[in-house]
Formats: sequence, C-alpha cells, structure tokens
Amino acid sequence: MSRQILVVDDDRSNRELLGQALEGLGYQVKLTATGSQGVDAALLAPPDLILMDVDMPEMNGFEACTALKAEPATRDIPLIFLTGRTGDDDLVQGFDVGGVDYLTKPFGAAELMARVRTHLALRDATIELERRHAALQEAYRALKSSERREREAFNAVGEMLEGTVFAGRYLLGERLGEGGMGVVLAAQQTDLGREVAVKILRPGDETQREARRQRFEREGRATCAVHHPSAITVLDAGVSDQGLPYLVMERLHGVTLEQVLLDGKTLSLDQAASIVATVADVLAAAHEAGVVHRDIKPGNVYLHRVGEGTVVKVLDFGVAKLLEDTSGRITRGDFVGTPGFMAPETFSGEEGAKVDGRADVYALGVLLFEALSGAPPIVAGSNAPMALLGAHLFTPPKRLAELVPEIPPAVDELVARCLAKDPAERPRADEVAAALRNL
Repeated sequence: MSRQILVVDDDRSNRELLGQALEGLGYQVKLTATGSQGVDAALLAPPDLILMDVDMPEMNGFEACTALKAEPATRDIPLIFLTGRTGDDDLVQGFDVGGVDYLTKPFGAAELMARVRTHLALRDATIELERRHAALQEAYRALKSSERREREAFNAVGEMLEGTVFAGRYLLGERLGEGGMGVVLAAQQTDLGREVAVKILRPGDETQREARRQRFEREGRATCAVHHPSAITVLDAGVSDQGLPYLVMERLHGVTLEQVLLDGKTLSLDQAASIVATVADVLAAAHEAGVVHRDIKPGNVYLHRVGEGTVVKVLDFGVAKLLEDTSGRITRGDFVGTPGFMAPETFSGEEGAKVDGRADVYALGVLLFEALSGAPPIVAGSNAPMALLGAHLFTPPKRLAELVPEIPPAVDELVARCLAKDPAERPRADEVAAALRNL
C-alpha cells in the first residue's frame, strides 16, 4: 500500500517540486498552501507523514503543528519542518511543539528523501511495537483471568471435599489456607484417629501440570529430608483416586510470625533472638541434608501452641532446592521466593551464580531486622516485585542500629553480616543460631 504524505508550503514552486519528487518515489501526495488548510486536510484524511513550512499566512507551521498534536487522530503523525529559519531558538521551538525533524532551506533532495524514509520506518516500528504491546497486555489479562477462574474452581473443589474421606483414610474438614500450589484442609486420619493437615495440589493447565506435580513431590522429599523437631513433619504423601497429589502433615494450632508482626509491630530482643535462632537451627539441619528452603519469611514461621508453651515451626519447603538432585531443576529460569527476602545471587543472572544455604541466611537477616524494627532493611521506589529485587541487588541495607539505637552492637553487626551482598561474607545458619543464643 502506497504511503501518504501531506506537503504544507505557501510557495507554489516548492510545493509542486516536493510533490513531483515524492510521487516519483511512489508516495501518494496531498498539497496545501496554508497552515489551516494543512490542519483541515490532515484531520479529514490522516497521512503517514507531514512536511510543513514554518512561515505561512494565517497560521504558521508551529501553530499548525500545535493544533495537530492536540487532536487524537493526528497526534502521532511524524512532522518534518522545512524552513528558511536557521536560528537555534526556532529549531528548539520546532521540537518543542512536536516536530520530529527540522531541515533548513536550501536542502538537497537526497537528504530530504532519506529523512522521509527514516521517519516512515520509525513510524512503522512504533506501530508494530504498540501492536505487540497491546497483544501482550491482552494475553496477560487473559492469563490473569484464567488463573483467577482456576483458583475459584479449585477453591470450590476444596469446599466440595470438606466432609468427605480423601485417599481412603483422611476425613477432610475446614480449609486452613491456600497458596500458589494448592489448598490445605484440616483432616482426621480415620485409621489412627489423629488430627492432620492435608495439602492438595492445584491442578494447573496441561502445560504446567507435570512440572507442578514434580515440584509437589519434591516438597515432600525435601521436607522429609530435614530432621528437626521445629521442621514441619510430613506424615504421608501420594496421589488420590481423583488424580490429586497430596501431602499429609502434622496439624498445627497457633499463628504465623507474619500475623504477630502485622502493622509494624515488633518483638523484644529476647523473643526475636529465640525465634530466629530456632529457625536458624532448622535451616542448619536442612543445609546439612542438602536442602535450601529459599522462602524464609514471617509467613513461613509458625508459633505452634503446645500446652502452655509455644514451639516454633518452619513451614513450606515447597520451593526448596535439593542440592544433590540430578534429575533436573524444575525451577530453572524462575525467580523462586518472596522478593523482599531473596538474596541477590538468587536472581542476579550471573553465569555460574550458586544458590546455597547462604541465601537462607540472607533471608534470616531480613527476618531478624523486621522483627526488631518493624520495617524492612531495604525499600524500593515502588511496590513492584522487580523494583524490590533490583533494590536488594544494588541498594545497601540500612543498619539495624539506625532504627533501633538501643540494640546491642553485636546484634547490629550480626544482621549486617547476614545481609552482605557477597554470600562469602555471610555466616552459616548454625553460626547465626549460636550468636543469638550467646546474647
């Protein structure tokens, strides 16, 4: 399809010469003699590009350009000024009102035609980018809508399963929670008469189903590999007659640390040191077993009521990485974890970057900082996940003593070491536990 160019120039000879040259190159050309005529012609039939003189009667080129940029139909049409004005102020004004280029007379035909081709090509590229962006936006909206429908459908499945016997021996009760992978229901194990919690995998679409099933099975293996009284205990795992993979875990009663720290609430040093030291003990056992948790955060630290006391429990090894697993990394290429607690090396993209137990120690540092200060050690300019990841990659963390001046220097230094950008500068999990208990 031939491209359409509008020429606006009050000099008849200039106008006709430009028209002949452009038509000779295969363009369709519309010629007008004044700025107001040019505006009317462009609004009536928007061209692909406009060549505009500046000094014209009634309405000059700058005024005509301003009028065109105010109209949605002509706002994005590239406009090249052709003028005898050579002053810098005129050139600046030409760009200020929306021109994309500025040629001073006399100019060569070859130069003008090269600029015409360039700006038409740029316009085509811009239109294509906008088209692709719109398609991506639509695909994203469709994906989110699909995910929402899937979540609603799976929640309905969870409600339907309440009161039924699952996998032959688990009488399912109320829903305790849900996440990206599945739903957790209270249950009674009928053959042993004990309380348990059953986590059922969310099916997902066909393209993700096998990967999700493998990741779900990995959660069971990773959790079973960690032997510690404060690690959540997995009692059973399998696939139901309905084809739903599941894990059976001990039933907990209490609250998460996230619920305790709502609205910027804080813990005393004794409370925080005791809880975080216990979490560090669990992580030390996990690291010894070759497991990295990768999602330590207040929501995965549970304060389980036992009699008159409380036992700290570390939840959800669902995104754990088994260091010695040679069957292939399911999470290759993914950012795994919660942005505000992720160590820089887990998403830096550096070739050969190793993620090991020191990434959990970084999260421990964030956990301890927030528990004592009520605020995160690193903030970003926005709440967008990528902005927060970038801040953890490049922004130095605050010192705990800045927010809690009365904190002992040893605690301030321990937190700073945990939050070191270089994993080699961080302590081991067992060293964190020992340091906190020495307080």
